[in-house]
Amino acid sequence: MGEWVEGIWEWKLEWVRELRERDLFHVNELLSLIDNVSLTPGKIDGWKWKASPNSSFSVNSAYKVMCRDSRSKTQSNKGLEFQYIWKAAAPHKAKFSAWRILKDRMATCENLIRRQVSIPNAESICVFCRSQQEDTNHLFFICQRTSEAWYDILSWLGLQAVLPSSAKDHFLAFTSLGNKRDTKLLRNVWICMVWCI
Repeated sequence: MGEWVEGIWEWKLEWVRELRERDLFHVNELLSLIDNVSLTPGKIDGWKWKASPNSSFSVNSAYKVMCRDSRSKTQSNKGLEFQYIWKAAAPHKAKFSAWRILKDRMATCENLIRRQVSIPNAESICVFCRSQQEDTNHLFFICQRTSEAWYDILSWLGLQAVLPSSAKDHFLAFTSLGNKRDTKLLRNVWICMVWCI
């Protein structure tokens, strides 16, 4: 990582693989960012969470930051899906998965390729239908297998609908199918369903 040379910290970054030409821009950008960091010999490095007065991380403070960001970016109903997710009575890991789906942050093949992770073409297709490129919307809502599961759930709940293919629209449409009393139940069903997929 680096070492002290005559009282000055010198970065010595080692890479797991040999850098490609396109990586050099990012390396230079990283170096320009960390060159401005001043380190003090003998002082222990640590993390600070700026969203909390005592600089320590808590889930509560992270939730408040997300809600504040969600409120500041949105007027009316835009962004409320995130508040609905976090207030749902579902397991935390299911809510986290649902949040990642709505933000398009799942490790689907399309997202991995966008992040420049090398995936062979044969492995970039949907794990369920083996016929389409795997992206968040396809994997969780459009694929024949998963869309059949959604319509089975609707049938089980005694509901009928044509559901949208984008994650946010799907969530909002699915959770607004019943009456107001059923909305919380439908949110929990949606969250648990995407978690199971």
